[in-house]
Amino acid sequence: MTTLEADAPIREDPLTFDAGLARARACYYAGDLDTAERVCRELLKQQPNHPRLFYRLGMIAIRVGTPTLAAAFLSRAVAGDPTVPSFHRALGDALRLVGQLPAAETSLRRAQSLAPLDPRILVSLSELMSSQGRLREALDTMRQAVELAPQEAPLHMNLGVMLARLGHSEDAVACFRTAHLLAPDFAAAHAGVLFTQHYVPTEDLASLFAEAKAWGQRHAESFTRLAPPHRNDPDPGRRLRIGYVSPDFHQQPV
Repeated sequence: MTTLEADAPIREDPLTFDAGLARARACYYAGDLDTAERVCRELLKQQPNHPRLFYRLGMIAIRVGTPTLAAAFLSRAVAGDPTVPSFHRALGDALRLVGQLPAAETSLRRAQSLAPLDPRILVSLSELMSSQGRLREALDTMRQAVELAPQEAPLHMNLGVMLARLGHSEDAVACFRTAHLLAPDFAAAHAGVLFTQHYVPTEDLASLFAEAKAWGQRHAESFTRLAPPHRNDPDPGRRLRIGYVSPDFHQQPV
């Protein structure tokens, strides 16, 4: 977990407790996990068994890469209030991360029984099935999620990834394009189009080049700004060092 920072304790009254819960949630979504955790631990001094505090601490633990601790927190959240679907879903995700796959599916099925129309639960189930090699089931489950929330670009992206894994390259490209149309700044979706087009037999070099240029025009600048300045010696007579440069070397063939 993250290191706690010293701060004045929160006053113990119900309104402040609710405000603290809201603050912890806001800090979590803003990426300030240290403050979110500190607030939760301060609030635990007031209500040591509050399930939403354990839920938030569990979500923080997942974000910082400690799923075993997350599972412990989330188990306490579920025990404190077994009627909340998001508690069961988060516990299922944590159990999947620690390799307890049957228990993970049990938690996710409980979440689904409480909220059958929540696409996030279907996404978690699909990810679990995929980790077990149940790719067809995972694909069908992800399709159901997309049907429930067709305006959510990440769902189309996830569906495209699964289709690509199964070798359905043309259908995958269509999903990536839909995700990019729904969210024009979604660089990963546009990259999915470009990457997967290499596996579509009907694509030609001109279309691939055009897509690459379109990606560059739309997205490259935001990444270029993050790159450090290139300080190599410009002397044309210098000895050249040639090598492969890739952020995911050994992960893809392109």
